Amino acid sequence: AVCTDVCRFVDGCVLVVERVEPTIVPLLMRASAVIVERGGTLSHGATIVRQLGLPGLVCPGATRQLGPWQAGSYQHLTLPA
Repeated sequence: AVCTDVCRFVDGCVLVVERVEPTIVPLLMRASAVIVERGGTLSHGATIVRQLGLPGLVCPGATRQLGPWQAGSYQHLTLPA
């Protein structure tokens, strides 16, 4: 079960997303760290994560490697296309 409802996000979890969009910045502020599938060290997502002072990682294929949502450890948020 992939977390598609931001209201279900557990504060302090690691957030795993395909990409960072401005609409999820409030959610990023509740995360303990962020793993983003797309981008590089100078990408929009990496810049936002750094500005928020969060640990971040760009990892292609992270959503497939980590599998479904795990409460209390990390949450995968599927963004609409």
